[in-house]
Amino acid sequence: MLKIAICDDEASELAETYASIEKYSNKRMELDVAAQKFQHYSDLLDAIETHGRYDIYILDIIMPELNGIQLGMEIRKKDNDSIIIFLTSSAEYGVDSYSISAKDYILKPYTEEALFSALDKAVASMSIEKTRRYLMHVPGGVYAIPYGRLLYMEYYKHRLIAHTVDGEKIESIVLREPFTNLVSPLIEEGRFVQVSASYIINMQYVRRFTSRFFELSNGKTLPLSRIYANARSTYLDYIFEKGS
Repeated sequence: MLKIAICDDEASELAETYASIEKYSNKRMELDVAAQKFQHYSDLLDAIETHGRYDIYILDIIMPELNGIQLGMEIRKKDNDSIIIFLTSSAEYGVDSYSISAKDYILKPYTEEALFSALDKAVASMSIEKTRRYLMHVPGGVYAIPYGRLLYMEYYKHRLIAHTVDGEKIESIVLREPFTNLVSPLIEEGRFVQVSASYIINMQYVRRFTSRFFELSNGKTLPLSRIYANARSTYLDYIFEKGS
């Protein structure tokens, strides 16, 4: 999951930036973007303290009490690796932004193209695409599947079968490890949940769910086992974190 924090004291501008990030998320589904908005700097700092770092911070500069540059300095005390992007109506802080290694400095009113370009550059610098692929042993070698392409995974007769969002079905060689061990990298990544002894699904493609099944974006319905009933709460936590 790519976690983005937005901080702007102006409610209308905060909502506008959040809406732009939602559009970017729909455009770059493979990134599994989760955005959260903050109208006060202290709420953002508290969230970092409580829930951990974000991958990208989008900060307004002209804010009361603590401006964006000062907020960036506070963030850097906790996190020296994340990307900081400034959105501001003033050009006077451009030089100061370099003191905290800001990735971009975008003047308001901005275009979505400018924001999307800044986000693309940020993502590229994080090499996020390289780290979010599942390596599956197939006849003849190893198949690297981007997490964003995986719709669901099943386990049948000691073989993994990966189903992708574009309809491809990829089958592994015979494997002797338990299914839970084989898919543990997916569970740890954050967007996947096991719903039965033989199925794991990508939560970003869930259309609806009940106490008995999950329906995916392609219409496929997968049963929810009683043993894995906590998958429902895992999914609710997931969409809450994404701000849905």
